[in-house]
Amino acid sequence: MNRNNQRAALAIGTLGLVAAAGCSASTVTKTVAPTTTAAAPSSVAVPGAATAPPSSPSPVTSGPIGTTFTVTTQDDNGNNVSYNVTADRIDQHAGLGPYETLTNNADHMAAVRFTITGVTGQVSDDANSDAVAIGSDTTEYQPSFNSVTDGGNFDSGQFSVSPGETVSGWESFEVPPGKTIASVQWSPDSSLGGSNATWTVGS
Repeated sequence: MNRNNQRAALAIGTLGLVAAAGCSASTVTKTVAPTTTAAAPSSVAVPGAATAPPSSPSPVTSGPIGTTFTVTTQDDNGNNVSYNVTADRIDQHAGLGPYETLTNNADHMAAVRFTITGVTGQVSDDANSDAVAIGSDTTEYQPSFNSVTDGGNFDSGQFSVSPGETVSGWESFEVPPGKTIASVQWSPDSSLGGSNATWTVGS
């Protein structure tokens, strides 16, 4: 193959990779807050420092409660959209809402507040499908549909944001006696193998 043919083949291969990347599931990156001395990048891929050799990105990103992650996904029309999500508060013993009952009377409610801000495009999703809690017993707890006294759960879990618009809601979890939430995950498009955001809960 002559040099011109080699260049053409390389260009076609590169376009194929770009097209394949556009069809991937949701991705999550950690958002870096700007400092007062210099402008920080809006987001940085996790994990790996700048000096680390190139490698495949990890499917999980993590940080403490209060960390903001940017989720990039696609809407129903296949357009790229993105939003920021933060697990900013946690209540290990949340009050049960009126007229609600526990599955096991010995259990208690825990709740996590998520704040979501639109970045690009019109984003609609279901927090009840995205959020999950990992207990101190390493058990995975799915959201309970019980209301809690801390606040409402978006619109029964449903949220919709446009660029710059912010909404908050509480996801509740029924936890066994003596157990607490050790970490919280946000798993957009989990059925498609999308990457997760993970918040670790301090002692």
